[in-house]
Amino acid sequence: MNTYKGNVVMLKRINKKFYFLIASGVILLFLAGIIIKNHFNKINNSNISGYIPVAFSTDDNYVLPTIVSITSILENSNKNTKYKFYILVPDDLRNDNSEKLQLIKDKYKNCDISLINMHNEFKNSEKKSWSTAMYYRLRLSGILPEENKCIYLDGDTIVKKDLSELYNIDISDYYVAGVADDRRAFRKDYGEVIGIDNMQHYICSGVLFWNLEKIRNENIESKFDEFIYKKVDTEKVSECPDQDAINAVCFDKILDIPFKYDVMLHMGIKEPYESSFAAQICFSKEEWEEGIKNPAIIHYTGYKPWKNNSTYFYDEWLKYAEKSICFEDIKNEYNIQ
Repeated sequence: MNTYKGNVVMLKRINKKFYFLIASGVILLFLAGIIIKNHFNKINNSNISGYIPVAFSTDDNYVLPTIVSITSILENSNKNTKYKFYILVPDDLRNDNSEKLQLIKDKYKNCDISLINMHNEFKNSEKKSWSTAMYYRLRLSGILPEENKCIYLDGDTIVKKDLSELYNIDISDYYVAGVADDRRAFRKDYGEVIGIDNMQHYICSGVLFWNLEKIRNENIESKFDEFIYKKVDTEKVSECPDQDAINAVCFDKILDIPFKYDVMLHMGIKEPYESSFAAQICFSKEEWEEGIKNPAIIHYTGYKPWKNNSTYFYDEWLKYAEKSICFEDIKNEYNIQ
Protein backbone atom coordinates (compact mmCIF):
# COMPACT_ATOMS: atom_id res chain seq x y z
CA MET A 1 0.00 0.00 0.00
CA ASN A 2 2.77 2.37 0.92
CA THR A 3 4.50 1.53 -2.34
CA TYR A 4 1.27 2.29 -4.23
CA LYS A 5 0.82 5.65 -2.50
CA GLY A 6 4.45 6.44 -3.18
CA ASN A 7 3.96 5.75 -6.87
CA VAL A 8 0.87 7.97 -6.97
CA VAL A 9 2.71 10.83 -5.34
CA MET A 10 5.60 10.39 -7.75
CA LEU A 11 3.25 10.40 -10.75
CA LYS A 12 1.60 13.58 -9.52
CA ARG A 13 4.98 15.22 -9.22
CA ILE A 14 5.95 14.05 -12.68
CA ASN A 15 2.65 15.38 -14.09
CA LYS A 16 3.20 18.74 -12.43
CA LYS A 17 6.68 18.97 -13.91
CA PHE A 18 5.35 17.87 -17.29
CA TYR A 19 2.62 20.54 -17.34
CA PHE A 20 5.09 23.13 -16.08
CA LEU A 21 7.45 22.28 -18.92
CA ILE A 22 4.61 22.44 -21.46
CA ALA A 23 3.45 25.82 -20.14
CA SER A 24 7.01 27.13 -20.10
CA GLY A 25 7.51 25.96 -23.68
CA VAL A 26 4.34 27.71 -24.86
CA ILE A 27 5.43 30.94 -23.18
CA LEU A 28 8.93 30.69 -24.68
CA LEU A 29 7.49 30.07 -28.16
CA PHE A 30 5.21 33.08 -27.75
CA LEU A 31 8.09 35.30 -26.67
CA ALA A 32 10.28 33.96 -29.45
CA GLY A 33 7.55 34.84 -31.96
CA ILE A 34 7.46 38.41 -30.70
CA ILE A 35 11.25 38.69 -30.84
CA ILE A 36 11.39 37.29 -34.38
CA LYS A 37 8.61 39.58 -35.55
CA ASN A 38 10.30 42.63 -34.06
CA HIS A 39 13.58 41.55 -35.60
CA PHE A 40 12.13 41.38 -39.10
CA ASN A 41 10.27 44.63 -38.56
CA LYS A 42 13.58 46.23 -37.70
CA ILE A 43 15.25 44.71 -40.73
CA ASN A 44 12.51 46.01 -43.02
CA ASN A 45 12.36 49.34 -41.20
CA SER A 46 8.65 48.66 -41.29
CA ASN A 47 5.94 51.27 -41.19
CA ILE A 48 4.85 51.25 -37.55
CA SER A 49 2.71 54.35 -38.02
CA GLY A 50 0.18 52.41 -40.10
CA TYR A 51 0.44 54.20 -43.43
CA ILE A 52 2.81 54.59 -46.36
CA PRO A 53 4.06 58.15 -46.92
CA VAL A 54 4.20 59.16 -50.60
CA ALA A 55 5.39 62.56 -51.81
CA PHE A 56 4.79 64.44 -55.05
CA SER A 57 6.04 67.81 -56.29
CA THR A 58 3.72 69.81 -58.49
CA ASP A 59 2.64 73.20 -59.75
CA ASP A 60 -0.44 74.36 -61.65
CA ASN A 61 0.80 72.72 -64.85
CA TYR A 62 1.05 69.27 -63.27
CA VAL A 63 -1.84 69.10 -60.81
CA LEU A 64 -4.15 67.08 -63.06
CA PRO A 65 -1.56 64.41 -64.00
CA THR A 66 -0.58 64.21 -60.32
CA ILE A 67 -4.20 63.52 -59.38
CA VAL A 68 -4.29 60.71 -61.96
CA SER A 69 -1.13 59.21 -60.48
CA ILE A 70 -2.56 59.34 -56.95
CA THR A 71 -5.79 57.81 -58.24
CA SER A 72 -3.86 54.86 -59.68
CA ILE A 73 -2.19 54.26 -56.30
CA LEU A 74 -5.49 54.22 -54.45
CA GLU A 75 -7.30 52.12 -57.05
CA ASN A 76 -4.60 49.44 -56.78
CA SER A 77 -4.00 49.55 -53.03
CA ASN A 78 -4.57 46.54 -50.81
CA LYS A 79 -7.63 46.86 -48.60
CA ASN A 80 -5.51 47.27 -45.47
CA THR A 81 -2.98 49.72 -46.91
CA LYS A 82 -3.32 53.38 -46.00
CA TYR A 83 -1.47 56.23 -47.66
CA LYS A 84 -0.46 59.68 -46.56
CA PHE A 85 0.27 61.93 -49.51
CA TYR A 86 2.52 64.94 -49.13
CA ILE A 87 2.07 67.30 -52.07
CA LEU A 88 4.86 69.87 -52.32
CA VAL A 89 3.58 73.00 -54.05
CA PRO A 90 4.70 76.58 -54.77
CA ASP A 91 3.08 79.45 -52.89
CA ASP A 92 1.27 80.63 -56.02
CA LEU A 93 -0.66 77.38 -56.62
CA ARG A 94 -4.21 78.29 -57.68
CA ASN A 95 -6.91 77.80 -55.05
CA ASP A 96 -9.02 75.65 -57.36
CA ASN A 97 -6.09 73.26 -57.83
CA SER A 98 -5.54 73.07 -54.07
CA GLU A 99 -9.21 72.17 -53.66
CA LYS A 100 -9.01 69.45 -56.32
CA LEU A 101 -6.10 67.80 -54.56
CA GLN A 102 -7.96 67.82 -51.26
CA LEU A 103 -11.07 66.30 -52.84
CA ILE A 104 -9.24 63.00 -53.38
CA LYS A 105 -9.65 62.01 -49.74
CA ASP A 106 -13.41 62.49 -50.00
CA LYS A 107 -13.57 59.67 -52.53
CA TYR A 108 -10.91 57.40 -51.03
CA LYS A 109 -11.09 56.82 -47.29
CA ASN A 110 -7.73 55.06 -46.98
CA CYS A 111 -5.69 58.20 -47.53
CA ASP A 112 -4.84 61.62 -46.22
CA ILE A 113 -3.64 64.61 -48.26
CA SER A 114 -1.28 67.28 -46.94
CA LEU A 115 -0.31 70.23 -49.13
CA ILE A 116 3.07 71.70 -48.18
CA ASN A 117 3.84 75.24 -49.29
CA MET A 118 7.45 75.42 -50.47
CA HIS A 119 7.32 79.24 -50.67
CA ASN A 120 10.40 80.55 -52.50
CA GLU A 121 12.61 77.45 -52.22
CA PHE A 122 14.96 77.19 -55.24
CA LYS A 123 13.13 80.04 -56.94
CA ASN A 124 16.37 81.54 -58.27
CA SER A 125 18.03 78.25 -59.23
CA GLU A 126 18.51 77.18 -62.84
CA LYS A 127 15.43 75.32 -64.09
CA LYS A 128 16.50 74.29 -67.60
CA SER A 129 13.30 73.06 -69.31
CA TRP A 130 11.60 72.04 -66.04
CA SER A 131 9.86 73.91 -63.26
CA THR A 132 11.22 74.88 -59.85
CA ALA A 133 9.10 72.07 -58.39
CA MET A 134 11.67 69.53 -59.59
CA TYR A 135 13.94 70.60 -56.72
CA TYR A 136 11.38 70.12 -53.95
CA ARG A 137 12.17 66.42 -53.53
CA LEU A 138 15.59 67.43 -52.20
CA ARG A 139 13.90 68.96 -49.13
CA LEU A 140 11.86 65.95 -48.01
CA SER A 141 14.01 65.00 -45.02
CA GLY A 142 13.66 68.47 -43.56
CA ILE A 143 9.99 69.13 -44.22
CA LEU A 144 8.89 65.65 -43.08
CA PRO A 145 10.69 65.31 -39.72
CA GLU A 146 8.12 62.76 -38.52
CA GLU A 147 8.86 60.33 -41.37
CA ASN A 148 11.84 57.99 -41.44
CA LYS A 149 11.19 56.76 -44.98
CA CYS A 150 9.21 58.08 -47.91
CA ILE A 151 8.40 57.12 -51.50
CA TYR A 152 8.67 59.97 -54.02
CA LEU A 153 6.92 59.90 -57.41
CA ASP A 154 6.80 62.29 -60.34
CA GLY A 155 3.32 63.21 -61.51
CA ASP A 156 3.81 61.49 -64.89
CA THR A 157 3.56 58.02 -63.35
CA ILE A 158 0.93 55.32 -63.02
CA VAL A 159 1.12 52.85 -60.15
CA LYS A 160 -0.16 49.36 -60.94
CA LYS A 161 0.48 47.61 -57.62
CA ASP A 162 0.20 48.27 -53.93
CA LEU A 163 3.34 50.10 -52.79
CA SER A 164 3.91 48.01 -49.66
CA GLU A 165 6.46 45.79 -51.38
CA LEU A 166 8.55 48.77 -52.46
CA TYR A 167 8.18 50.43 -49.06
CA ASN A 168 9.47 47.37 -47.22
CA ILE A 169 12.75 47.12 -49.14
CA ASP A 170 15.62 47.40 -46.67
CA ILE A 171 17.41 50.71 -47.26
CA SER A 172 18.93 51.10 -43.81
CA ASP A 173 22.46 51.38 -45.28
CA TYR A 174 21.50 53.73 -48.13
CA TYR A 175 20.34 57.31 -48.61
CA VAL A 176 18.04 56.51 -51.49
CA ALA A 177 16.89 53.72 -53.80
CA GLY A 178 15.93 54.04 -57.45
CA VAL A 179 15.99 52.44 -60.90
CA ALA A 180 18.92 52.64 -63.29
CA ASP A 181 18.79 55.53 -65.76
CA ASP A 182 19.94 55.01 -69.35
CA ARG A 183 22.71 57.59 -68.87
CA ARG A 184 24.66 54.63 -67.50
CA ALA A 185 24.76 53.36 -71.06
CA PHE A 186 24.93 56.53 -73.17
CA ARG A 187 26.80 58.99 -70.94
CA LYS A 188 29.56 57.04 -69.25
CA ASP A 189 31.73 60.18 -69.27
CA TYR A 190 29.11 62.25 -67.45
CA GLY A 191 30.31 61.18 -64.00
CA GLU A 192 33.37 63.37 -64.41
CA VAL A 193 31.12 66.35 -65.19
CA ILE A 194 29.09 66.05 -61.99
CA GLY A 195 31.99 64.95 -59.82
CA ILE A 196 31.59 61.19 -59.31
CA ASP A 197 33.91 58.31 -60.17
CA ASN A 198 31.54 56.50 -62.53
CA MET A 199 27.94 56.16 -63.69
CA GLN A 200 27.42 52.61 -62.47
CA HIS A 201 24.81 53.59 -59.89
CA TYR A 202 23.20 56.57 -61.63
CA ILE A 203 19.42 56.41 -61.12
CA CYS A 204 16.32 58.16 -62.40
CA SER A 205 14.87 60.69 -59.95
CA GLY A 206 11.24 60.17 -61.00
CA VAL A 207 10.70 57.23 -58.65
CA LEU A 208 12.67 57.31 -55.40
CA PHE A 209 12.57 55.55 -52.06
CA TRP A 210 14.19 57.86 -49.51
CA ASN A 211 15.86 56.99 -46.22
CA LEU A 212 14.92 60.32 -44.66
CA GLU A 213 16.30 59.46 -41.24
CA LYS A 214 19.80 58.74 -42.55
CA ILE A 215 19.74 61.86 -44.73
CA ARG A 216 18.78 64.00 -41.73
CA ASN A 217 21.34 62.41 -39.44
CA GLU A 218 24.17 62.97 -41.92
CA ASN A 219 23.15 66.46 -43.05
CA ILE A 220 22.81 65.49 -46.69
CA GLU A 221 20.41 68.32 -47.60
CA SER A 222 23.18 70.90 -47.21
CA LYS A 223 25.28 68.88 -49.67
CA PHE A 224 22.43 69.01 -52.18
CA ASP A 225 22.51 72.81 -51.83
CA GLU A 226 26.26 72.87 -52.37
CA PHE A 227 25.91 70.82 -55.54
CA ILE A 228 23.14 73.05 -56.93
CA TYR A 229 25.20 76.17 -56.20
CA LYS A 230 28.38 74.80 -57.75
CA LYS A 231 27.38 72.54 -60.65
CA VAL A 232 24.02 74.02 -61.62
CA ASP A 233 24.03 77.75 -60.88
CA THR A 234 27.76 78.58 -61.07
CA GLU A 235 29.49 76.17 -63.44
CA LYS A 236 26.22 75.45 -65.32
CA VAL A 237 27.34 71.96 -66.32
CA SER A 238 24.48 69.94 -64.85
CA GLU A 239 21.97 68.74 -67.43
CA CYS A 240 19.41 67.25 -65.02
CA PRO A 241 19.75 69.39 -61.87
CA ASP A 242 17.73 67.51 -59.25
CA GLN A 243 18.69 64.08 -60.61
CA ASP A 244 22.37 64.97 -60.83
CA ALA A 245 22.34 66.36 -57.28
CA ILE A 246 20.90 63.12 -55.93
CA ASN A 247 23.33 60.92 -57.84
CA ALA A 248 26.41 63.01 -57.05
CA VAL A 249 25.75 63.58 -53.35
CA CYS A 250 24.45 60.07 -52.63
CA PHE A 251 26.97 58.39 -54.96
CA ASP A 252 28.15 55.48 -52.81
CA LYS A 253 24.89 55.14 -50.87
CA ILE A 254 22.41 54.43 -53.70
CA LEU A 255 20.50 51.14 -53.89
CA ASP A 256 19.42 49.78 -57.26
CA ILE A 257 15.85 48.45 -57.31
CA PRO A 258 14.19 46.40 -60.09
CA PHE A 259 13.14 47.97 -63.39
CA LYS A 260 9.48 47.16 -62.70
CA TYR A 261 9.39 50.03 -60.18
CA ASP A 262 10.18 52.65 -62.83
CA VAL A 263 9.37 51.42 -66.33
CA MET A 264 10.54 54.44 -68.31
CA LEU A 265 8.99 54.79 -71.74
CA HIS A 266 11.97 56.57 -73.29
CA MET A 267 14.17 53.50 -72.79
CA GLY A 268 12.81 51.75 -75.88
CA ILE A 269 10.55 49.30 -74.13
CA LYS A 270 8.93 48.27 -77.42
CA GLU A 271 12.24 46.72 -78.47
CA PRO A 272 13.33 43.21 -77.51
CA TYR A 273 16.06 43.08 -74.90
CA GLU A 274 18.68 42.02 -77.46
CA SER A 275 18.02 45.19 -79.50
CA SER A 276 18.22 47.65 -76.62
CA PHE A 277 21.74 48.76 -75.73
CA ALA A 278 20.47 50.65 -72.67
CA ALA A 279 18.53 47.64 -71.40
CA GLN A 280 21.55 45.36 -71.69
CA ILE A 281 23.77 47.79 -69.79
CA CYS A 282 21.26 48.60 -67.04
CA PHE A 283 19.28 45.40 -66.44
CA SER A 284 19.31 41.65 -66.76
CA LYS A 285 17.06 40.18 -69.44
CA GLU A 286 14.74 38.73 -66.79
CA GLU A 287 14.45 42.06 -64.98
CA TRP A 288 13.76 43.95 -68.22
CA GLU A 289 11.11 41.53 -69.46
CA GLU A 290 9.41 41.29 -66.06
CA GLY A 291 9.20 45.09 -65.90
CA ILE A 292 7.53 45.39 -69.29
CA LYS A 293 5.23 42.41 -68.75
CA ASN A 294 4.26 43.20 -65.18
CA PRO A 295 5.14 46.81 -64.29
CA ALA A 296 4.57 48.10 -60.78
CA ILE A 297 5.10 51.74 -61.81
CA ILE A 298 4.90 53.12 -65.35
CA HIS A 299 6.83 56.35 -65.87
CA TYR A 300 5.78 58.41 -68.90
CA THR A 301 9.18 59.86 -69.71
CA GLY A 302 9.22 61.49 -73.12
CA TYR A 303 5.78 61.99 -74.68
CA LYS A 304 3.02 62.53 -72.12
CA PRO A 305 -0.24 60.58 -72.47
CA TRP A 306 -2.39 63.65 -71.81
CA LYS A 307 -0.76 65.28 -74.84
CA ASN A 308 -0.32 62.29 -77.16
CA ASN A 309 -2.77 59.40 -77.33
CA SER A 310 -0.29 57.26 -79.29
CA THR A 311 1.97 57.08 -76.26
CA TYR A 312 2.77 53.53 -75.17
CA PHE A 313 0.55 52.50 -72.23
CA TYR A 314 -1.82 55.36 -73.09
CA ASP A 315 -4.89 53.24 -72.26
CA GLU A 316 -3.49 52.59 -68.79
CA TRP A 317 -3.19 56.30 -68.09
CA LEU A 318 -6.65 57.04 -69.53
CA LYS A 319 -8.23 54.34 -67.34
CA TYR A 320 -7.14 56.11 -64.16
CA ALA A 321 -7.87 59.56 -65.58
CA GLU A 322 -11.47 58.42 -66.10
CA LYS A 323 -11.64 57.20 -62.48
CA SER A 324 -10.20 60.39 -61.05
CA ILE A 325 -12.23 63.11 -59.34
CA CYS A 326 -11.38 65.59 -62.10
CA PHE A 327 -11.89 63.75 -65.39
CA GLU A 328 -14.09 66.52 -66.79
CA ASP A 329 -11.29 69.01 -66.14
CA ILE A 330 -8.79 66.64 -67.75
CA LYS A 331 -10.95 66.28 -70.89
CA ASN A 332 -11.36 70.04 -71.18
CA GLU A 333 -7.73 70.88 -70.42
CA TYR A 334 -6.19 68.35 -72.80
CA ASN A 335 -9.00 68.01 -75.34
CA ILE A 336 -9.51 64.32 -74.67
CA GLN A 337 -12.49 62.89 -76.52
